[in-house]
Amino acid sequence: MRTWAAVRQDVRFQLRHGFYYAYLLVCTVYVLFLHNVPEWMGSVSAVVLISADPGVLGFFFIGGILLLERGQGILENLFVTPVQIREYLLAKVLSLGLLAVASSLAVTLFSFGAGFAAVPLLTGVVLSSAFFTLLGVTLAVRVKTVNGFLLTSSLFLTVLFVPMANVFGLWVTPWMKVFPTEAAMTLIGAAFAQKPAWELAVATAVLLVWIGIAYAWAHRAFYRHIILKIGGK
Repeated sequence: MRTWAAVRQDVRFQLRHGFYYAYLLVCTVYVLFLHNVPEWMGSVSAVVLISADPGVLGFFFIGGILLLERGQGILENLFVTPVQIREYLLAKVLSLGLLAVASSLAVTLFSFGAGFAAVPLLTGVVLSSAFFTLLGVTLAVRVKTVNGFLLTSSLFLTVLFVPMANVFGLWVTPWMKVFPTEAAMTLIGAAFAQKPAWELAVATAVLLVWIGIAYAWAHRAFYRHIILKIGGK
């Protein structure tokens, strides 16, 4: 019950600070771009854009949200209530996941119509969004400024998006399958081109493992850098 109340509060907070309008602008740009690329590049471009969308935007948005909440004293007030860290993290994952699902569906529908497989698309988007939201929490609680977050996060994103080279055939190697971004692109790519069931199962398992790791990192970092500094529980 507390988790859903926190989700509603997060959605109101995101609306108040313009996060939904930012997503709308980005989706519009993506759709215009996809309508103007050559047909043979359409699905490849969509995979890259939709994979990056929940990853990059959710990652940076959670950083902005945490810094805003810290600056406005929301965290101090929140954690004198019965809300637990796991409920707080889950609320962030769910609220930003809703944004990611809505934006990816909008981009895909307005660019390609209904001719895509929704299950692998949504699986890739939801799991990728969860991973990047938790990773963003891990980094955001350690910094005090937007510039500090941007500097730290750019290093992580550069490494995590190395598999983009795989998509364009610039650097093809099997070990990239352990990257969460490669797993997300495999699932999202299956929305536009059929892939073997075992490949989708492996990609899903890889993302679930990374989400578990990211959750452990986020929970520990939040406790050490936020809770302990406000008297914690």
